[in-house]
Amino acid sequence: MTAMLFDLHGVLLRRPTEEDQRHLEHALGVSDTQQFRHTLQEMASALDVGELSESRWWSTVSPHADNEEIDAREAFEAACAGYINPDPEAVAAALGLIDAGHLCGVLANVSIGLAVRMRRDLPWLADFDAVAFSCDLALPATAPESFSVAVEAMGAPMRETLYVSANPGHVAAAEAVGLQGLLYDGPESLRRLP
Repeated sequence: MTAMLFDLHGVLLRRPTEEDQRHLEHALGVSDTQQFRHTLQEMASALDVGELSESRWWSTVSPHADNEEIDAREAFEAACAGYINPDPEAVAAALGLIDAGHLCGVLANVSIGLAVRMRRDLPWLADFDAVAFSCDLALPATAPESFSVAVEAMGAPMRETLYVSANPGHVAAAEAVGLQGLLYDGPESLRRLP
């Protein structure tokens, strides 16, 4: 294996916690949390591939929010906060693989606004050979074309690239297009890589 392609959430970034979700709901003044969460889940794919703007996201979400003081930008910033939480051990392990001479890239489902924040707030992303976000590709990260674009951007062969994700469905999608797959179970799984 000459290259590694990393998913972000659940690997290099911690997944948003229940506390993060409650913080968002409090900031927005959400009273019906169940309906709010259902609405967010329904919109996730469209947001990730850039089909839904922040303002359209807010116009869909705002009926569930009782905080009239908050605007679309503030609401989206609050929503993004829980999604930018690096796992320092995992990031260090991935950067160690880069330092050891491996080609490394990132392929993840990320909305346009979140991608802007990540590129600004996560300077270590610049150390990767390629960073491909679903919003840039206008495709889900697990689409066969997304894997092809990310691997090609790294300059690596598909069959010699290991895709690392905490999501079994994502790993299966990568393996279906010819990548090797690793179901991530913590930073130690990265430290075991050659």
